[in-house]
Amino acid sequence: MKLLSFSGGSTKICALAAHGTRILTKENYKPDVIVGISSGSLIMLPLILGKHEMLKEITTTLKLSDIFSKLPVNEKGKVPFSSYVRSVITGSLGEMENLRYLIKYFVSEKEFKNFCKNPESPLLYAGVTNMNTGEFKLIKLNDLTYEAFVTVLMNIDMNWQHELMRVVINMTISVSAAYVVHLLKKYHWDKKQKKKEI
Repeated sequence: MKLLSFSGGSTKICALAAHGTRILTKENYKPDVIVGISSGSLIMLPLILGKHEMLKEITTTLKLSDIFSKLPVNEKGKVPFSSYVRSVITGSLGEMENLRYLIKYFVSEKEFKNFCKNPESPLLYAGVTNMNTGEFKLIKLNDLTYEAFVTVLMNIDMNWQHELMRVVINMTISVSAAYVVHLLKKYHWDKKQKKKEI
């Protein structure tokens, strides 16, 4: 059994796509099973379908706005207050609706169904980690409906957002607590100074 796996890391998605193209075309590698984690799961099916030029074009010009319909950060790279509010309400710093369109652009419903019907198609698995429990599992994509396939890929990439949101909230609480402690110390210091002056 031949395996091909793609790690995650959206900042290296271009390198993942290029490496996958080389393995599949120049080395003529025919995997039986393909496993993708996070952004690796986004590119594995388009690679198998031979969409190498499309992947090259998209991954070399990818911007946050291609993924997020509401950006989690502003132009300066800072998390705006509206993202904090959104994270409390929705559990997500940004809204990734544009990712749904990108996935559907990568792989159409017809292409997905034809791929799944073909007995010679490799098995596709997407690795998912539950950020709350730390549990890791593989989801077999070949058995899913097209909409379930798209949803699974979207949720894989949302996992990092939940972890980031938890970190940001913890940092905000820590900074707020430190600031309150600072204010209390300053208040008590000022009070002591005034007593000494009297």
